[in-house]
Amino acid sequence: MLLCMCGGEIMCDIKNMIFNTNGIISIDDFKNNGITKYEIQKLINEGKISRLYRGIYLINGYFPDEFYLFQKRFKNTVFSYNTACYLLGYSERTPYSFDITTYSGDGTRNFDTNVKIHYIKRENLDLGKIKVNTPMGNEVFCYDRERILCDLIGGNNTNIDKEENNEIVRKMFDERKIDTVKLINYAKKLGYEKKVRTVMEVLI
Repeated sequence: MLLCMCGGEIMCDIKNMIFNTNGIISIDDFKNNGITKYEIQKLINEGKISRLYRGIYLINGYFPDEFYLFQKRFKNTVFSYNTACYLLGYSERTPYSFDITTYSGDGTRNFDTNVKIHYIKRENLDLGKIKVNTPMGNEVFCYDRERILCDLIGGNNTNIDKEENNEIVRKMFDERKIDTVKLINYAKKLGYEKKVRTVMEVLI
């Protein structure tokens, strides 16, 4: 057992939580494992955990995974554009800011992290959303190749230079892993079909 509290009356084994999140634990994670607010405060007082943000804690001795931590805080977001390219291995440049997509009407938030927000219709937020591992091994949501292509070709992205944009698009097509049926389906839903078909005629 990793933790023992309340004179041994409550034995809290949170090793699985730590293993799955590299030390980042939310209030819901604690609740789901039967750990009360009183016990959480006791852990804070004993220096075993620290409060990072409201409802999010870090086990002492661990470093926060910024990608995972961001989506723990802002659940209606998907990593997109530059950040998605990085997470899928199409860019070696570590993002100095997060590209995130959320739905229109979600409201502008006071992010304390450097982010570039891309708004989309709510029904298209999950289009192409997949789970990937961060460099620290935690699961987060980003877009798949086909959705990234749609955004790079048809979207309004001012946070990536044109040369790098074109290089990533060529790299994706050169791999011959693109599902063209899925790509066109995404493009139709996003309103990028004409632009995407024009690029496909050149690169395929």
